[in-house]
Amino acid sequence: MINVTNQQLSATGDYFWNNFVFTGGFQREWSDFLNLFRAGSYGLVAFRNLNDFLADTNAVITRNYVDPAVRPLADISEFATTGVFGQAKWNVSDRLNLNFGVRFEFAEAGLKPALNQAFLTATGFRNDGSLDGVKTFSPRLGFNYALDEKRTTQLRGGVGHFLGRSPWVFFSNSFGNTGVGSFSRSSTDTVSPLSPSFAAYMATFDPASPIGTGTDNPTLRREVDFNDDGIKLPSVWRANLAIDRKLPFLDSTVTAEYVHSKVDTGLRTTNENLRPLTGTAGLALDGRARFAGTAGTQANALYPAYTNMYRVSNANVGKSDYFSVTWDRPMKDNWSFNLAYTRGRATEAQANGQTTAGGQFNRNVVFNQNTIEEGTADFEVKDRIQLSLSRQFEIIKKYKSTVSLYYEGRTGSPYSYVFGGDPNGDGVTFNDAVVIPTGPTDSRFDFSGMTSAQQTAFFAFLDTSGLSKYAGQAFVPKNTFVEPWVNRLDLNFKQDIPIRGSAKLQVFFDFINLGTFISKKTFGYTEVAPFGPNDVFRTRTLTGTTTYNATGQLRPTYTTDPTGFNIDNLQSRWRIQVGAKIIF
Repeated sequence: MINVTNQQLSATGDYFWNNFVFTGGFQREWSDFLNLFRAGSYGLVAFRNLNDFLADTNAVITRNYVDPAVRPLADISEFATTGVFGQAKWNVSDRLNLNFGVRFEFAEAGLKPALNQAFLTATGFRNDGSLDGVKTFSPRLGFNYALDEKRTTQLRGGVGHFLGRSPWVFFSNSFGNTGVGSFSRSSTDTVSPLSPSFAAYMATFDPASPIGTGTDNPTLRREVDFNDDGIKLPSVWRANLAIDRKLPFLDSTVTAEYVHSKVDTGLRTTNENLRPLTGTAGLALDGRARFAGTAGTQANALYPAYTNMYRVSNANVGKSDYFSVTWDRPMKDNWSFNLAYTRGRATEAQANGQTTAGGQFNRNVVFNQNTIEEGTADFEVKDRIQLSLSRQFEIIKKYKSTVSLYYEGRTGSPYSYVFGGDPNGDGVTFNDAVVIPTGPTDSRFDFSGMTSAQQTAFFAFLDTSGLSKYAGQAFVPKNTFVEPWVNRLDLNFKQDIPIRGSAKLQVFFDFINLGTFISKKTFGYTEVAPFGPNDVFRTRTLTGTTTYNATGQLRPTYTTDPTGFNIDNLQSRWRIQVGAKIIF
């Protein structure tokens, strides 16, 4: 169970003086979180085969427990932010106005994760860091200038600092994984194991109280999640410049706009319990840092008393540049349209698209783990064409009907090529950025794991895929490649039915992916990279298991070309939805 209570309060006032308009106010938002989600509380049961299942024997049963004597059953946290803002709009003339503004934001987190003193003593890291007391100052400046008296052509733009939000899970993980009071028991344990019988396990399971409780053993190794103290919410610096031109036909306007964004504070997750290999083994011949292996194994961990230590910190890496051209006609004489083309590029240090600390760390393509590497953003859309057409009419007098068509054609999502296995030893498989050899004699590589025919097929694929152009470079940056182009056509119909006064009932009909219904040849299917959990971290695996030999050379294997694209069944389907709402 997860319960969130959110409250917001705001007040704004304007003061007019000569050709100035002064605006000021405040906004306060506060949220209370109760998280009773306990993965594995019901237990996980596995049998080797059907016969074992039928005989209820040799079951492997694992269950997660909480010790209520040393930690609460539920994770309770809170967050609040107060923003105070002021703005002055100066109408310099009939053709020019300027906007100056500033916003001050103050973050509060009255509850902090319980400090694990043993963890602090062993590692030097505090696990009770929060964003409490963090202050953000955001200045902004904008202008609008008409190039002629009739305001046929207008130039507008601005620059400013903007504070965002982040899913609270990035901060609440540190409440649930303090390294105290949560533990697992299994039927394979050597000390006090669970019964290997599913029937016996169910006989002791209480469905009215499904969260397992027991006495904690403080010597157990476990995961700790923590945030840097004073961590900041995501924020960006953003600037835009645009020109609008009213056209003498179709009552339409053409707009060209450029938007540049620079990350001021972003979030990233690292694993501070990876133990680097020492000596010459620590740095492979291709320049990749190497580690001892998964921190889940005690001998591999930098701090043996713990497993994974996931740390959330800030990084100021990432930017985007987008240019768009739009031709727009607002609704007039019962019809409207909008046609737009956008081209751009976006980079980041790490995409924040997962739901757990481990998922966030594991699902990132890296060359050198735990370092900041800027690459193409997971959510970049390089090219996009959008067209919408709307027509209003009255099937029944005074009963307005609206039909709209929406088309989108866009570049596919970016994806990366990765090596199979875990060559860098960080305990994560299929996340290591590929390095492309200059040829069979590249000194960074050991091709003894391939036959002559496999080598020929491997280098042929490098040529046909476009990977060969990165031969000799340090590595292929993440998200260098894109999935196939996507076409989509949707239909929307809305019917207004007057009820009384200003109240009306609006019935709507949506035909999503109408284009696929009309012609699979024209609109096709949405094709995606074969691996892409949570719609981010999209990859194709270039090689089989890839390791380093004793001298630090990459030793890839290759039995077949990488898997091609899969069809996204949900995005490729046509579907219809019908609904209604009352509008006052």
